[in-house]
Amino acid sequence: MKVEDERLMDISPTQIRIPTALKKRIISSAKSRNETISSEIVHRLEESYANDTNEKLAKLEEKLDEVLRRLGDK
Repeated sequence: MKVEDERLMDISPTQIRIPTALKKRIISSAKSRNETISSEIVHRLEESYANDTNEKLAKLEEKLDEVLRRLGDK
């Protein structure tokens, strides 16, 4: 089985209600990226979660730096 076929089998149809203005923005973004509306929504959600993860990693790095500085002071 191709990787693309496996990805398609792992898609769960979902209905959501969103404000009309937001839907128009999504449609506009999808057109400008030459993507489907569904692909645009998935892209933006994945990007959002990636940003959350990056922020958490940055905070952990700051804490680790602080701990290492404290250990170096002893």
